[in-house]
Amino acid sequence: MGKFKNRIIKINDVLYECLGSMSVESTNEKGTEYWKGQWNADSVLRSGNEYYYCRIVIEAEFEDIWENHYLLVGEKVYVKQNRR
Repeated sequence: MGKFKNRIIKINDVLYECLGSMSVESTNEKGTEYWKGQWNADSVLRSGNEYYYCRIVIEAEFEDIWENHYLLVGEKVYVKQNRR
């Protein structure tokens, strides 16, 4: 079994995060569905005699949302900004 650190690959315009690999022979004992669960993967790719257990990387748009918190201490007002 092999593990990868932050290995991203692109196949047909789809990005995959490779979590680890196993030989086809050792995977076939319990099957790829079992090992997908063990690796927490949603995809299995094959190259030669190796299966690569991967997650599909999704594109997401986001925007920062800030929330102000006011604290009144005596006559002073303090403002703290938190991301929501």
